[in-house]
Amino acid sequence: VDGQFVCQQAYLTNVFVESETDGLDAANCKTRCISQKCPYYWEGEVMSTKQCRLYSQCTELVREIGVVGNLYGMSYRKACKVADAQLCWKVTKRRSFLGAGDDSYQCFHQDLIEQCDQKLMLGGLGVSACGGCEYAAWLNI
Repeated sequence: VDGQFVCQQAYLTNVFVESETDGLDAANCKTRCISQKCPYYWEGEVMSTKQCRLYSQCTELVREIGVVGNLYGMSYRKACKVADAQLCWKVTKRRSFLGAGDDSYQCFHQDLIEQCDQKLMLGGLGVSACGGCEYAAWLNI
């Protein structure tokens, strides 16, 4: 999710704030998340100060005024890359979400992608862009 949305405060485990000695960028935040095996992280700015936030869970997108950044979901399971994530979302996943089609597999973080997409359909206040259905669970057939 790109914009003003983060996970619920109850699931916030760590906050890192940029200082003169400790710079923050997207790679730095992702590395911190991976080292702690966190499932979600947010990187961005809060009132012009860079922050990295790690979350233990994320079940609902929460709009936070004064923040601008990106919320990412991580997975440490085997996965399959979806060939065309945007087309998959537009043709299959969105239709299923709206009750107009079947859905044969679950994308990683699909519930959050649906929440983001719904916010865009309702005018997009606080959302610049939503991620797509990029990865699905690897099936051992």
